[in-house]
Amino acid sequence: MATARVKQLWAVEKDRFKEVQKRNLRIFRQQPWREISGSFGDIGTFIPIFIALVGDRYGEDYGKISASSTLVFSGLFNLLTGIYFGIPLPVQPMKAIAAVAIASPGDYNQARYASAGLFVAAVVGFLSLTGLVRWFTKRVPVPIVKGIQVGAGLSLMASGFGKLPLRTSGWGWNMGYNGEAAMYAACTLFFLLFCSTRPRLPFVLIVVSITILVGIIGVTVNAAQGHSWGPHFSIWHPRPFVPGTKDFAFGAFNAGLGQIPLTTLNSIVAVVYLAEDLLPEAPAPSATAVGSSVATMNLLGCWFRAMPVCHGSGGLAAQYRFGARSGASVIFLGLLKIILGLFASQFVVEWCHGFPGAILAVLLLLAGIELVKMGENLNGKGARDLWRVDDPNSQSSSKYFTHPDRTERMRRYLVMTSTIGAIIGTHNDGVGFIVGLIVHFAFRYQDWEEGRRARREGQIRLGADRSPGADDRPEA
Repeated sequence: MATARVKQLWAVEKDRFKEVQKRNLRIFRQQPWREISGSFGDIGTFIPIFIALVGDRYGEDYGKISASSTLVFSGLFNLLTGIYFGIPLPVQPMKAIAAVAIASPGDYNQARYASAGLFVAAVVGFLSLTGLVRWFTKRVPVPIVKGIQVGAGLSLMASGFGKLPLRTSGWGWNMGYNGEAAMYAACTLFFLLFCSTRPRLPFVLIVVSITILVGIIGVTVNAAQGHSWGPHFSIWHPRPFVPGTKDFAFGAFNAGLGQIPLTTLNSIVAVVYLAEDLLPEAPAPSATAVGSSVATMNLLGCWFRAMPVCHGSGGLAAQYRFGARSGASVIFLGLLKIILGLFASQFVVEWCHGFPGAILAVLLLLAGIELVKMGENLNGKGARDLWRVDDPNSQSSSKYFTHPDRTERMRRYLVMTSTIGAIIGTHNDGVGFIVGLIVHFAFRYQDWEEGRRARREGQIRLGADRSPGADDRPEA
């Protein structure tokens, strides 16, 4: 019996795998340049954190991560993600861990930083294998999920605005503190408007290609002027290591604990919902599969000083916004990262240091807008909890949409906005989730209390009707 069940599951998985590859190939043939352009949609999140963690000095023993190992392993995970899931599912940094380590640079070395990623991977892997992630995903109220998506989008937009005034020159020219940023941002926005009227133009691919060209020109100018700055190439030498007990405990409890709610909510729950919203025709990833993927990536890469990574709704929205519709986009990005990590990781670090912050700002703004748009269908047909099934026990039953009344719409809106406000105010998805739950259950308690009072009043009224009145008394 067990053998037959395994064979059946294997056959289903094999058929699904074939369909995913057919879809990847078909979409890449239909729009190759848009897929390639979309693959770079998440660099607005990747580059700033990558630069901050690598540091100003290149080398395997400097910074909090290994640049080459990060490129190789994140590229490998991009490749496998695109092949298995068949959607542009991103591989991006674990932001909560990165934020803690960047804010306290003297407290975190490579061992402590990797330990935080290993701890999160172990916890998420346990939740996925036991089915708790799937149970959790099904029971999270939709307004809270929408709030997490919109909150993440607004956070991306705020991060983008924060980059606009930064000095951005890293390639030999300096137009002043704000002048260069304004020029880059204006040119990028005008070019975006131009591309929006011509959907076949791959916006991000062209922008990235221009920055690479400008970087090469800047390197040439610096070399001609006798500066030591210039591109360097080196071959990756993997160096595994094992964190000590004290480093593991420090990293796990000081940085890893804060990442767990963020990973569970934004990298698993929100990703599953967003993938179904953006790509309804594609095979939807399950919460268990996404959680297992996050765990596997970090249980493999962190031992080699690679940056702890996860999937994320913001990255998915960004890659979708710039043209990606299949796993082919992240397969391409994965192959590119692997090649650069094996042979040119130092050049990538130098290029990232010179990447204009204003362009990153525009990319973050657009990715944030794509996520914020997810809150628009809170009370519409895009909200799954408002759909009902005629007969849950019948395979041929049909679904129908239930329109919420004015009170229910307002309640759902308040739950979503409370979640958003908490996320923006605390920069923590876990706090936003808790606040959203409190507001949600406050409304449920209000319904329960009103129902209890109505039942009590009904019983009292019924008892009064049954009590003998003056006209019911027997005649003397």
